[in-house]
Amino acid sequence: MSFLSKSGEKMNAIVYSRRCPEGIKLVTKSRPSKAARNHILCKVAFAGLNPVDVKFLVGDKLPRCCHGFGRWALDGRIVGFDFSGTVIGVPRGHIQFKVGDAVYGVMPPGIGTFCEAISVPLDQVALKPASISLREAAVLPLVGLTSIQALRHDHGLKAGQHVLIIGASGGVGHIAVQVAKATGASVTAVCSNRNAEYVRSLGADFVVDYVAAGRDGLRAALRGTSIQGVHRKRKAA
Repeated sequence: MSFLSKSGEKMNAIVYSRRCPEGIKLVTKSRPSKAARNHILCKVAFAGLNPVDVKFLVGDKLPRCCHGFGRWALDGRIVGFDFSGTVIGVPRGHIQFKVGDAVYGVMPPGIGTFCEAISVPLDQVALKPASISLREAAVLPLVGLTSIQALRHDHGLKAGQHVLIIGASGGVGHIAVQVAKATGASVTAVCSNRNAEYVRSLGADFVVDYVAAGRDGLRAALRGTSIQGVHRKRKAA
């Protein structure tokens, strides 16, 4: 679906709305016209949708008595965190990015990416790798940062260590498997049997079918032994 408006001064955006049954609505907002200090101006090509975007509708991280306040605070704010797009404006004297660069990144909470153009803080945007498309880049920032922060920064994962990743076929999980393998760790991945081959293709050393294995299977996988529901990664011939 295209959200491009006809006016050069206005843009279409999807915002939270506590009065709409769906919780969101399409509105017209002023389009940012120039890059602010320490920001670049980007034309949004794709915006990523994450569970947190939906959770904002119900305020699931807030006490029940605060749900109404949470929805009120978000009312009218643009939806979304992740995005990819093209640089259309940079501050005077800026050399890190140039107009026409393909970029991807994440916006601060409450600012949003479900719109046509955004002013992005310089510390929350990067050049898009040539190996991925703009569509693929738009879904990486939040799950990628979550995986790197959890594995490397919060827990100091190092080469040679063994990590258990639960929900390995999910949004964060499938990236976490790849981050862990790139770090040089051994990975035990937990997922359903239907996603086992996919998770193995990401590099997991052991894949645990949580239905068939149960607790004993998890313990066996962490010890590197064999048990029903635990499958070693097949080695290339």
